[in-house]
Amino acid sequence: MNVGWLFPDRERCGIAIYSRNYISALKKHCDIKSVNSDQWPDSPEKFSGDLNSCDLIHIQYENSLFAMRNRDYYTTLLRTLKKPLIVSLHEVYRHFPGVFPRDQIRGGIFVSSIKRWYYDFRHPLQTAYNKHVSSGFGASVLLVHHHAHKEILEKRIPHSCPILVLPHPVLKVKHIGLANRSQKGSIMLGSTGFINPEFDYLLLFETLQKLNCEWKFLWIGGIRIPEHLKLLDSINQEVNKRHWKDKFIITGWVSEETQNDLLQSIDIYCAFFKNRSSSGSLARAIGAYRFIIATESHIVHEINVSRKNNVITVVNADSNQIAEKIDFLSIDKTSLMQLQTLDDYTTTFNFDTMALTLIKLYKSITL
Repeated sequence: MNVGWLFPDRERCGIAIYSRNYISALKKHCDIKSVNSDQWPDSPEKFSGDLNSCDLIHIQYENSLFAMRNRDYYTTLLRTLKKPLIVSLHEVYRHFPGVFPRDQIRGGIFVSSIKRWYYDFRHPLQTAYNKHVSSGFGASVLLVHHHAHKEILEKRIPHSCPILVLPHPVLKVKHIGLANRSQKGSIMLGSTGFINPEFDYLLLFETLQKLNCEWKFLWIGGIRIPEHLKLLDSINQEVNKRHWKDKFIITGWVSEETQNDLLQSIDIYCAFFKNRSSSGSLARAIGAYRFIIATESHIVHEINVSRKNNVITVVNADSNQIAEKIDFLSIDKTSLMQLQTLDDYTTTFNFDTMALTLIKLYKSITL
């Protein structure tokens, strides 16, 4: 079986990292032809030919990946594809964060029509996405990471297109024991991934300010797009204002190997999301067997209930409560050891085991 994987083959892209790890696992069971979605507009006939030479096509979708100068080319791409199509959705929102919801536009028939037209003109990516949803993304099967995604989509997707939930795989890496952790009375906190507005940095700063224990914080990563440089600058200004330059470290972009190595130094991984559809960085922390504290979200909830275990420690978005929890853990580090729970989740949902699930799906569609 030959499967064509269409994804943005970039260095600094979560979907690209996810794709390369999945492809590495899938290649043990089938032939994979990687096609870079970024290059498709420059040579559509060649790339469509490469994909159509496969038995099955698997597209990694995010609406901005199929836009050039704010013009959608996803629909054009679909018209050229002749083989069964699976589409994986990585970002599914009921309402796009930071954008006024279209369905909340009000006014009389004439006024609201004008407002919706203007809205669609001003938000081409969201407009294209809604068009793709109504067509079921042209897929034989849609894959999402969470049941919350399925619930958002199932009333909008044609009934002929099934939606399957496959959790985001974790990359299993070596973990360390209790003896290697920070000394008693101090704690290494941290997080990973791209600096982005969906993380609650205000809650993080308020929590760190209230800690009684000795601490350091390590953010493993940097910005992905220039638009987030302003956010990074504001974080650095806050760090300097609080005189934390030696305590709060942002590494900037690092390789996967370096990220995995640095993760081993973190005692408590902080996942304080304000609004997040899915998270490869959280999956990475699980695979690194880190103790994770997170504010409530559908991501965290589904991870915890999937194995009937508390894989992640959930806290209220309250800096006093979180600081109190961290202070306790800095003294009694035995509570940081959740290796059995983490191992159970990682064994079930790592890239190799999830690749076997995908192979079964591929065979069911092509046979």
